[in-house]
Amino acid sequence: MVTTAKRLTVWERKRIQNKIKACEKRGSLSASLFLEADCFFFYGTKRRCGGVLSVFFPTEKEAEFTVAEFSQEKEVLPALFTAALDMCRRVRVEEVYTVVNPSLGFQKTENCGARLSYAFSEYLLCCDIGTLAKRSGEKPESGKETCKEAVLRRSEEEDGQLLYRLFWEGKEVSECRFMPFDAGKGWYLFSLETKEEFRRRGFAECLIRETAEELSAAGAERIRLQVSSKNRPAERLYRRLGFRTEEQRDYYKTEEL
Repeated sequence: MVTTAKRLTVWERKRIQNKIKACEKRGSLSASLFLEADCFFFYGTKRRCGGVLSVFFPTEKEAEFTVAEFSQEKEVLPALFTAALDMCRRVRVEEVYTVVNPSLGFQKTENCGARLSYAFSEYLLCCDIGTLAKRSGEKPESGKETCKEAVLRRSEEEDGQLLYRLFWEGKEVSECRFMPFDAGKGWYLFSLETKEEFRRRGFAECLIRETAEELSAAGAERIRLQVSSKNRPAERLYRRLGFRTEEQRDYYKTEEL
């Protein structure tokens, strides 16, 4: 049985909510899935929940599916995708992406009435701030001596944000912004930019290490950030510095078979 959220009974809603909460505690379900959404599909019977799928519309022509599968029945995903694709066709959506969690057993080649091709991934990365701080005096991998002469400047902005800027020969070459979380024990790096004429010279790496040293001295323990696999230079930089994946969201483009 495939139904929408509006047609679920109170008992069915409660049961699925409990399932979703259990998955969230295990970290195996996207936080973007809400029962209150109008475009929500449920597969199963009154005795067992087989899977759920929510649809989010970034634009009028795009749809994003978030899938959670609770059973190993082969018909779960085909039924969910068929119902969701039919709805998208009616509202003339042109591009469909699926957000799936590998830990739920979803396979890229699953035959569900649509061809899924990998588009990109988004990663939530985390690194122990002490590790970065200890290496702050090292020469960047690029080997550029100019980084040793760079000067770091800090300024506080609204909402507790910190702005760090790196200067070399009197010119600003790179900057980054941080937002605190967990009472200042953690800092979220949400912006990093190096001016085009100064790129590939190790300044971004130098900036991150120097800021890590200062934040560590103030009692911070870790840094988190989000990066897309489409931004390969940034991802390579962060992973080289020791950042590891905490969460991963894979996006697939869907074509009907």
